[in-house]
Amino acid sequence: MKKIGTINGNDIVEQDDGSVTFSAGATLDGDGANGQFGQPPCYAPPSFHGPTLDVLANAGHPGNWYGVVTDTGDEKGTPIVQKATDPCPGAYISATSLHLLDNGGHPLAASSPFNYVDSATVPFIVVPPIIVRVSRALCLAVTAS
Repeated sequence: MKKIGTINGNDIVEQDDGSVTFSAGATLDGDGANGQFGQPPCYAPPSFHGPTLDVLANAGHPGNWYGVVTDTGDEKGTPIVQKATDPCPGAYISATSLHLLDNGGHPLAASSPFNYVDSATVPFIVVPPIIVRVSRALCLAVTAS
């Protein structure tokens, strides 16, 4: 076994069998929820009529957007609003690090609400990048503290 990093002062350990153990805090996050399966979107502008999963302040603010997709692809752009043909017209498109493929196995555009995992309907966890880079086989034991 070997130490591969730390999280909040706790060791991230790769076991001899390639599995990884660590202890860290967890938070719930609605990023990626764009109404893909009929649930509310995560973020929307004040003009949006309907419920959202999170308050817009948690997606950033003009000049520093980090929870929504922008027209420039970076934090300084303007958030992209879903079109009439998208699942939640008028809502912003919220991103996840994991991108999905279309039915033919091809990448979707960053501006597609379907490019991202729908956190309102798909349970998933995000682990520190060091675990993915270093570990040979990712086996996590998640425990509540």
